[in-house]
Amino acid sequence: MGASILHITNGDITTNYLKKLNYSGSFITWREMLSEGKTTSDIGSETFWKNRFEFLKSSYNISKKNLSIIH
Repeated sequence: MGASILHITNGDITTNYLKKLNYSGSFITWREMLSEGKTTSDIGSETFWKNRFEFLKSSYNISKKNLSIIH
């Protein structure tokens, strides 16, 4: 099996830009807002999101309402 390229980008805009430029390989978009702060292994659960919203509010003053606008 031949080697393949994996591009890990720092956001959707970068991913879309590289795809538009016809870069070959696979892409993973890393959404850095989930790379810091407390989390749990049950991703997507009520506890997971409660922890994430509390962290984003206390660290960055981002509310649930603001977060939905960003997304």
